[in-house]
Amino acid sequence: MPFFCLIRDIAYQLFPGHPFNPQQPKLTSTGRFQALHPFSWLSKIRPLYFLSLRSCAFSILSSQDTANSMSTNCLDQRTISGLRQVCAMSSGNLSCLFSSARISQSKKKPYLNMIQKRRRFLWAKAHLKWTVAKWKIVLWSDESEFEVLFGKLGHHVIQTKEDKDNPSCYQRSVQKPASLMVWGCMSACGMGSLHIWKGTINAERYIQVLEQHMLPSRRRLFQGRPCIFQHDNARPHTASITTSWLHRRRIRGLKWPACSPDLSPKENIWRIIKRKMRQRRPKTVEQLEACIRQEWDHIPIPKLEQLVSSVPRRLQTLIKRRGDATQW
Repeated sequence: MPFFCLIRDIAYQLFPGHPFNPQQPKLTSTGRFQALHPFSWLSKIRPLYFLSLRSCAFSILSSQDTANSMSTNCLDQRTISGLRQVCAMSSGNLSCLFSSARISQSKKKPYLNMIQKRRRFLWAKAHLKWTVAKWKIVLWSDESEFEVLFGKLGHHVIQTKEDKDNPSCYQRSVQKPASLMVWGCMSACGMGSLHIWKGTINAERYIQVLEQHMLPSRRRLFQGRPCIFQHDNARPHTASITTSWLHRRRIRGLKWPACSPDLSPKENIWRIIKRKMRQRRPKTVEQLEACIRQEWDHIPIPKLEQLVSSVPRRLQTLIKRRGDATQW
């Protein structure tokens, strides 16, 4: 990785006005300027760019301008050493080096302001002493939306300027694809019930879901043993009638920080099921529901134990990052 950082810095100095240079501000959809990820430009340029980088490095080192730049310290010694390394490599080795680099899309994380980061940090410190055994008595719950997939989703192609307007090269998308809302719960002991519906949910309907699915799942998974119920801060969850219902049922709840899906193992379950949906690609809502239920029942218990056991490590990472988003 240090060598890639070196090549990146060299490229910035050789091509300061390149459109994929992260130092060039980018206007986002929200109207704010932000810098690109340090390696995001690698996925947008052609492999031949690195060969031209080697040629430019050789030309600069062999020109009189480079000698003048060295005397005026325009290029530091680290950059000059990197240029010589690039020149010493063959075109084939340089191309293979960058072709073997793993280029992936950035993870999507919710925006966190300073207050939310502070609350996440304090919550993690308050629960840091919880053991894995205590996290295993938590009944995790959450909702997620699943859509019927159409077209070539997630494909990255390299095409010529003439092919970009070819209809076969278009990425097709549906304006409003059919979707389902899914509620489910889980613990380290096993998977709970699943509830699927169309549209949104309010507090009254959420209470019905808890009565019909959460309570039976709690009895089946914990068999009368005490447990802690977890759900996020969505409006139906924090409504006064929902809070009163939980209090009347004497259900102990886990206070949850806002914008913290990375702390819940339930999000990993949704990610696994959605990955399976992209592979199976159901064509109708009925097929989508059937596939979700099949994959839900096939989640192994060792996987659930592994995810729940990772919660203490998530809290440690959260504390190190002072409440900022984690990799989970």
